[in-house]
Amino acid sequence: MPRRPEPIAAQHAPAPKVCSRCKIAKSIEAFARDAAKSCGLQPRCRACVAIADRLRYAANGDRMRAATKAYRAAHPAYGSAWYQANRATACASGRARYRSNPEPVRTNGATWRKANPNLVRAYSANRRALKLGAFVESVDITVLFDRDRGICGICHGPVAESERSIDHVAPLSRGGDHSYANTQLAHRRCNSSKGNR
Repeated sequence: MPRRPEPIAAQHAPAPKVCSRCKIAKSIEAFARDAAKSCGLQPRCRACVAIADRLRYAANGDRMRAATKAYRAAHPAYGSAWYQANRATACASGRARYRSNPEPVRTNGATWRKANPNLVRAYSANRRALKLGAFVESVDITVLFDRDRGICGICHGPVAESERSIDHVAPLSRGGDHSYANTQLAHRRCNSSKGNR
């Protein structure tokens, strides 16, 4: 009997790539695209790039903020300039759309929140930190998962994707920042039991 050919997906399964910084073999999803490279991917994984960016920003933060401010002054159409100029119109339009048809807006919002619990938690953490006047950096839980190698920072056990959460080493309520430097991967139950200690 002739042998059945392997499925196409199995024939072309991508081999893991080794990060040039941490020297760990990871799936290609852990690397950003880079058209200039022969393999089409950056040599460093996303977690290592995030750490390097954080260190570069810590060393050159004032200079980088000044350069951004100068660029925005020279290019007034950059970023949210339109929104700032038309904020009242944009808000009124959103309110009118909600008032005319509130049920689909609520349903779509609930569906999105159910499908994206990690983004909802990240948004809540950012909002809490802003309300407390803390420094806020966009912290991605997948980057934390790669950086901490899937190990809980509290109990030091392996963390499944469904159990992962962002723990603030110095709690937000006690003046901690929402940044990569002050966050670690944790089980939800460990994070809840830790509280604001």
